[in-house]
Amino acid sequence: MEQFNETKKKILDASLELFSRNGFNATSVRQIAREVGVRESAIYNHFKGKDDIIQTLIYVYGIGKTKSCIEKLKNDNRLISDPYIFLKEVATNEILKLICNDESNKFKKIMIMEMFCVENARHIIERDIFGQARTLLKEIFEFMIEKKLIKWYNPLLLANEFLAPFGLISLEYLITCSAELDMEYLKKQIEGHIDFFWGTVKNDE
Repeated sequence: MEQFNETKKKILDASLELFSRNGFNATSVRQIAREVGVRESAIYNHFKGKDDIIQTLIYVYGIGKTKSCIEKLKNDNRLISDPYIFLKEVATNEILKLICNDESNKFKKIMIMEMFCVENARHIIERDIFGQARTLLKEIFEFMIEKKLIKWYNPLLLANEFLAPFGLISLEYLITCSAELDMEYLKKQIEGHIDFFWGTVKNDE
């Protein structure tokens, strides 16, 4: 998580837990304070209110996490030296972490429950989370096409085709007891998708 002072981090952790368990509207500032073990007034020393808290959570676990991941991938030399390994590493290392991370999954639950209720949440998710990931992949596939590493396809279509199965895998993990979906199962699902995708788009000439 981004660097916050201890009390502010505790407030965010408690809010993440309560919002994901009870929903945003059903959680009060008083409940958050009780969970943290502080007076209700202490919450307002760090946040203007619940809306400010959830907007901070959206940035930390949504926009901020996406930006951090994008910067890391942009500087990965494997994109040029071995694009197949690059795609596979993206999936197994980065996406698997997101799918199996408890805090990320609590955030996903909040977004599923509140995306049509919390002001700007749906717009932020579409533009800053999905949009950034889609744009990055589109640029990656444009580069691969230019270097004749893959066959010519519409780069945006490739980005959508690459991303879509991960959404299904993530949703399956979210709605199924995690004990029933071990890491090896998820890894095989992801690697199988990568192999199928790469086998379709790679340039054999």
